[in-house]
Amino acid sequence: MGRAEDLFNSIIRDGEEALEQFFVMRQSEELFLDFKRSADNGSGRTLHQNDLTNLAKAISGFGNSEGGLLIWGIDCNDKDGTGDFPKSRVPIEEPDRFVSRLEASVSGRTVPPHPGVRHVAVKQSTNCQCGFVATLVPKYQASPLQTVPGLDFYVRAGSSFVKASHGLLAGLYGHPPQPKLTDYWTYSKSHNNLKRPPVLDLTLTLFLRNEGPGIASDMYICLDLSFCQGVQARIRPVNRLWTGSVQFGSIISLISDPGYRLPPGASIDVLTLDLRFAGQPSGDFETKLSFGLRSSPTTIRIRRTSAEELSAAHAAASSAGYSAQAIKEFVKSVIAPRIDDTSANNAIGTSEPAVVPISATSETPLQSG
Repeated sequence: MGRAEDLFNSIIRDGEEALEQFFVMRQSEELFLDFKRSADNGSGRTLHQNDLTNLAKAISGFGNSEGGLLIWGIDCNDKDGTGDFPKSRVPIEEPDRFVSRLEASVSGRTVPPHPGVRHVAVKQSTNCQCGFVATLVPKYQASPLQTVPGLDFYVRAGSSFVKASHGLLAGLYGHPPQPKLTDYWTYSKSHNNLKRPPVLDLTLTLFLRNEGPGIASDMYICLDLSFCQGVQARIRPVNRLWTGSVQFGSIISLISDPGYRLPPGASIDVLTLDLRFAGQPSGDFETKLSFGLRSSPTTIRIRRTSAEELSAAHAAASSAGYSAQAIKEFVKSVIAPRIDDTSANNAIGTSEPAVVPISATSETPLQSG
């Protein structure tokens, strides 16, 4: 479900600008993306029955497939035969209220309830009382989801939700529980705002989490860094449950020990990335992360930040006094959009993170770009 989640994160980050790209790129509905206008634009005292029906179909259809994203407030009606891409904006009245009503309705729309559904409101820049809503529905691993009422099973087929036959459901769920790996980062930081230019040191730790119902084993990861003058980096494994190699100080490949198994819902730390940002960067900063497990597709995440974007992000963090919120935004925009909000070892919680200067973590020198 990587594509849907990436779109959802971009909407959280960029708001109305991200939605505007659907119109600019003429983004059509597809396997992981659906557009809906509200039956009453959210003006009623409760969610309209048509909206409740569409919500139920989306949770069942996306949840029984590979997950997906539902955008409320955009009309892509294909009556003119030109295709099911966004035609017009039909904003939701008081989108925050609409989100609240969606959240209150989710648990009653399917059997069993889907606990992973998320919503975000996006207000219009020209009218903060109106806007749009995005609903993210992850793949549901445990069992097929039935709509309420009706008790129908839906799946996503192309750009539509269709009722699933018993044969199709047996094919989807008649197999042993499968693991599903996802990644997230935690971080700590130190800085020296008195130096000119200011120096920002970050220590990030990469974790893998098993979000599927099956046990994960034979896991692997590869992280490849490309960086430049003005950025220094060091990668190192963090425990003995992983074996592999580090090449050129910027590429690490690891595989979990044969006897290690990661149970459902559990996480394991994999590697630590030490970074120092100082001076004007001379080029792009790029991370390429790939990970997976035996008999499973490889997940690949590539993030590239230009020298101009990197310099602007560092300047913004410095001008904010390297506050917890500023560091969080820097990390999310430059390095790792998936951050564990519950970890004590980052700058997101209510307390200041532990300070881990890079010079104190290892005797291995940092690699300069």
